[in-house]
Amino acid sequence: MPEDKLSALLKKYADGTCTDEERKLVERLYEENNDPKQEQKITHNQQDNMYNNIIQKLQEQGEPAEEVYIRQLNIGRWVAAASILLFVAVGGSIWLKYNKKEPGAAPKIAAIAYKNDIAPGRNKATLTLADGSVIVLNDVKKGELARQGAANIIKLDDGRLAYNAAHDNDTAPMLNTISTPLGGQYQIILPDGTHVWLNAGSSLQFPVAFTGDQRNVTLKGEAYFEVAKNKRKPFIVAANNVNVQVLGTHFNVMAYGNEPSVKTTLLEGSVMVTTPRSSGLLHPNQMADVAAGGDIVQVREADIDKEMAWKNNLFWFNSADIHYIMKQVARWYDVDIKYEGTVSKEFSGTLPRNLSAIKLLKMLEQTGGVHFKIDGRIITVMP
Repeated sequence: MPEDKLSALLKKYADGTCTDEERKLVERLYEENNDPKQEQKITHNQQDNMYNNIIQKLQEQGEPAEEVYIRQLNIGRWVAAASILLFVAVGGSIWLKYNKKEPGAAPKIAAIAYKNDIAPGRNKATLTLADGSVIVLNDVKKGELARQGAANIIKLDDGRLAYNAAHDNDTAPMLNTISTPLGGQYQIILPDGTHVWLNAGSSLQFPVAFTGDQRNVTLKGEAYFEVAKNKRKPFIVAANNVNVQVLGTHFNVMAYGNEPSVKTTLLEGSVMVTTPRSSGLLHPNQMADVAAGGDIVQVREADIDKEMAWKNNLFWFNSADIHYIMKQVARWYDVDIKYEGTVSKEFSGTLPRNLSAIKLLKMLEQTGGVHFKIDGRIITVMP
């Protein structure tokens, strides 16, 4: 199909495996469909005309088809207008804004210095039991792992961790902590049936049985919660100086120490976000911001796609600067980031998180305004 031909060619271009003729074709198609005087917002008819024009030229070139999954952005089919360049490759898509010094100039592909590649993050975590002993979850086999009080700890067939508690009336419940390293993620089912997704570089402390009139957990880093409903026992997440209280709902809490704020994003139900000085009630598609070191809750509309991208195994950029992107890269690939010079580019789009570091950086490199080096576990960012 024509879409396959286009995606196959763009994938080869992004991977750096296309011939000189194929590279010139992609860049010529971009130049022909890029009018620097045109507004970035164009009609669907204009988008379709440009799309059909590219397909026609590819058919004339006789490019071979290749099965490549295409994820379309919400701006329409294929946009190649003003200062937007669209790449589609390896199961994702990204369009990147850049400021051209010369109108109509196509992005150039620069050489990238990679001494080694780095694998993306995967399911890995440790579980610290009440006595201080540690279980490396990604190394153990499925089945029962340990017993804590009245709870059996089980690694399920799909790799998730689950607590099966016979009852929840222990007078002195034990505390366990699940921790993901940088480059790791994990899922756990708590004793009450609450399902938790932990992002990289995060930890969750919780009792092996929820006693009393509350279900209290403590979060560092980022996690998405699908809380089991229990009107008699509110579920409370403590993150820094912020408490998030719910009865049963779906929400995300981001509380990394190197971020400027603690963010709570609500997908379903309602939550109350409180600090020692203020509080805010969230409704679906809203988020609460509490500045690091502050205690004022600010409620605003949430970009759900952006905030939930990690849980959906995606990077999601919406006019993001390079520092925002590289923070995510550092966590997911367990690398250190260095900067040489200033990169002023903004990026928007989606990419899957299962790319190797080189593939991800090559996608960003294609815009011509940012370059990278990899040396061991250090990524250097350069203009």
